[in-house]
Amino acid sequence: MSTPQAPAPATEPKKQNWFARHKILTAILAVIVLAIIGSQLTGTNEAATTPASTTAPAETSAGGEAGSSDNSQETTDEPAEAEAAPGIGDTITTGAFEITITKIEPGISKVGPSGFEEKAQGQFVKVFASVKNTSNEAEYFVEGEQKLIDDSDRQHSTSSSSIYLDESHLLFTEINPGNTAEGVMLFDIPTDAKPVAIDLKGGIFGSATRVSLQP
Repeated sequence: MSTPQAPAPATEPKKQNWFARHKILTAILAVIVLAIIGSQLTGTNEAATTPASTTAPAETSAGGEAGSSDNSQETTDEPAEAEAAPGIGDTITTGAFEITITKIEPGISKVGPSGFEEKAQGQFVKVFASVKNTSNEAEYFVEGEQKLIDDSDRQHSTSSSSIYLDESHLLFTEINPGNTAEGVMLFDIPTDAKPVAIDLKGGIFGSATRVSLQP
């Protein structure tokens, strides 16, 4: 009689790894990873291939009517004419005085009585003026503050030779309020110069007013 053999011990099943045991979760994770990689690749390709967008300039409506309107406005607008400077016979106000240049006499070679003439370095120019004091007190009109302008835009001071004039001079004249003094201002300028204007000033701190001496 044979002895019965003991049954062989059952072999333990091999342990499967986590991914094998969770196939569904593994599949889901794989899909998610592939989706992420695909989206990154797509974004990179689009950034490399898409050109930079440009903004087209806005077009003026109605076929550029605005531009044509501006052009027509420019052509119709004319520059304003400059105000003409006062001239001989015009009265200007400067400081406490109203001054009127009545006439000029250029090209004078000498002044003074016979035997006591004073010769010009160039030519004497007589400027005849009427000066009225418009203030409420006596004021001095100072001839030395007035400047003659020649055709080269040079300024000339009055000449001390005005004391030899036959006419009344305005060298340093006190004028009472409301009164008017008339006299001559004398200038000595080059013989080839032409007097074109005079700057009149009614006080040390006042501003000068230019009067044209052109005919």
